[in-house]
Amino acid sequence: MSEENRKIVIVIGAGASCDFVVSEDKKFNENHGDIKYEIWKNTQNLVNENPDKNAQYFLSEKNRNNYSFPSGEALIKMIGDNKKITSFFWNEICESFRNVVIEKIKTTDQSIINFHNIFCDFLKDNKVKKTPIKLIVLQILVEFGNYLQEKVGEYKGQLRHYNQDNNVVRTEVKEDFYNFYKDFKPNDEDCSEDEKINKENCLFYKIIIANCNSRYLQISRLVNYYQPFSIDELLDSIKTEKIDVFKPLELEPSELKNILKDSENKAENELEHQFRNELINAGKTLIALFLLKSEKRELFDNQNPENDAKIWYRHIRNLVINSGKNAEEIKKQIQNLTIISFNYDRSLDYYLRTRLSDYYGEIKERVFYP
Repeated sequence: MSEENRKIVIVIGAGASCDFVVSEDKKFNENHGDIKYEIWKNTQNLVNENPDKNAQYFLSEKNRNNYSFPSGEALIKMIGDNKKITSFFWNEICESFRNVVIEKIKTTDQSIINFHNIFCDFLKDNKVKKTPIKLIVLQILVEFGNYLQEKVGEYKGQLRHYNQDNNVVRTEVKEDFYNFYKDFKPNDEDCSEDEKINKENCLFYKIIIANCNSRYLQISRLVNYYQPFSIDELLDSIKTEKIDVFKPLELEPSELKNILKDSENKAENELEHQFRNELINAGKTLIALFLLKSEKRELFDNQNPENDAKIWYRHIRNLVINSGKNAEEIKKQIQNLTIISFNYDRSLDYYLRTRLSDYYGEIKERVFYP
């Protein structure tokens, strides 16, 4: 970099890895964290124990304990996992389930509405929130009966499931439960063979998923339907209306008026535009969520020099500080450096800000995020 007019361009592919290694292995491992990325110094392929300026370098994790962010492919897998999405957004999903069911039954019977609302409150209870994915209908009924018994004083005036001793009549709860939710079963393809045989053992979270309008779950369904190469591609296709969002979600455009807020007096094309924007925002939120969950601030603690051994960005730091004899010369040489990062995460900026603080003002102007 110290050579006159020498330009260096560093391109960081999607998903940050943790160390430079020299390797002839060009095989791409699909497992998250083990994907290898190439950095081309030139077009020749010379790799040996003492690599020279003609060598190709690969970015690769040396072990699973090192630092990494999900790659674009890994993000797709995570967002396509509706069990994971359900556990993260359980409260919102329960609220959507509450509203969708009330809309579907279109009843004015307050006792039925009370029953459903109390059940939705129960679903959001901390005890249920821990294991929503595993709960089958029979388990839900047992736990719901216990919940009603605990809340007997609070709900006695709203339900009819109590005898004179203020005990919950479990048989009545079970009967009302089955009568009320019998028409809200998930599609057959959403149930296993065992669940089809015994509907009482159907996982109840599938019933909830099949009857809610959570944008996060809808993005998950679209990912599984279209199998895009990246979440960027999917969100861009939604924005530019390249793909149909209604068929995969089993929605009709006419239904948007019921599921969107502030939909009065809006034309159908306006409602679709609003719906697509909400899907895009949900997708961006999921990207941020999974990246934030993968961040490990302690690994970037610059008070612990051992951490640098786990972060390949140290090579960029060394490149910068060795590019000149003094600070003025280094700042001049930085103008020959360009860093192009396709990552969403904040690790590069954080590292440069904390490890190269004297030159951060100059370097940040040379970093581009396409």
